[in-house]
Parts: sequence; structure tokens; C-alpha cells
Amino acid sequence: MGKSLISNILKTLMFKRSINTSQLARDTHLPQQTLHRIVSGASPNPHGKTLKPIAEFFNINLEQLKGEQPLPESIVNIDLPVISKAKAKEVPIIFWDQIEEYLTSPEEYNVTEYIFADQTLSNTTFATILPDSSMEPYFPKNSLLILDPNPSELLLDRCFVLVKTDAKVPLFRQLIIDGEHQYLKPMNPDLNAFPMRLLKKTDQVLGVMIEFRYRYSSS
Repeated sequence: MGKSLISNILKTLMFKRSINTSQLARDTHLPQQTLHRIVSGASPNPHGKTLKPIAEFFNINLEQLKGEQPLPESIVNIDLPVISKAKAKEVPIIFWDQIEEYLTSPEEYNVTEYIFADQTLSNTTFATILPDSSMEPYFPKNSLLILDPNPSELLLDRCFVLVKTDAKVPLFRQLIIDGEHQYLKPMNPDLNAFPMRLLKKTDQVLGVMIEFRYRYSSS
């Protein structure tokens, strides 16, 4: 069994159910740290006694959770929809550390790779690849993010945003709106490595996520 197979299956199931590791830990009576190790891929071969309550929670069998049998179509379909090129829009894929450069002068940026997406998307829509694990388990490292850089009508509580901060590279976080305050929340439960922070007046929202796609390898 590949190291990332069971973690990717569990990430998919959790995303479809809209739960995080702390919620899953409560419902399965398993330690949250154990679940986080499975989701992150740090524990690629968990014991059957650990997997059994997870499988029961998602109403699947152990073989489906391990990837030895396909998941039921009624639960999840991990295949991406086929988009006809004649009816699709080409969306440029921008390197993470070059997003600001691209947004400043998109017509001068040398785009080397595109994806096909819904033709109804804005002409300014762009894609990029998440470079870290700060948003796991919902958005694994190497997820493909599709973003709209004109977020005025899309900036809602609990949306996902790409933000320019005082760091060298942008942050991808969930936006939490609490009255007059706005916060940038990572989905990774390791708050020591990825703390929540206040959205400052000097921060700039570069885009709002409108779609994402799993990538099962970094290639």
C-alpha cells in the first residue's frame, strides 16, 4: 500500500463530510494525534483496530478505507469531471512565489502551464499549487487551487483566501469574520506550527478560492 493512499482516501472522506480531525476523534473515540498521523501520512500502515471505527463512521469496509476496493459512488467520486476543451477556459497555473508578480502584470508574465476549467469563470482567474501542509486535512500539500483575484463579492465568513502579508510568500487560509475583526485560520490542527492570526490592515487579499482539485503527486 502506498504511503499516501490511505491518507488521501481519509482526506477525501473528511472533506466530503466537512469534518476535521478533532471532530472525527470525538466521533470515533480515537486520539486526535493518531488521526492526524494517518491523515498526514506519518502513519502509513495503521493497525486494523484503529481503522475499524473510522471505516464504520464513514459506512465503508476496511478494504475500501485501505484502497484495496473502490469507494462507493454514493459516498465520493474522486474522478475529476471531463471538460471538453471546446467548452472550457484555459486557466494559467502560477508559481506560488510569483503570484504577486503575475497579478501586477499578467500580460507580461510568461505562463508555461494551463488547466482547463469552467468557461464561466472570470478571465482573471488563475490557479496555483499549495506548497505546504498548513491546510491539511482539507487541502493536502500540492492541491491545485483555483482563485478569483477580484474577491469583493466573494469575501464571506469561512471562505478560503490567498493573502499577501509581511512574509515573503502569500498565505492560504480560511477567513473567519467575527464582528469588526477578521482572522486567518489554518485547517491543520497543529497550531504551534500554523497559528491563527489576525487579518491586518496592511494585509492584502490576492484572491478567493472558487475551486480546488486533488493532486496525488507533486509531478
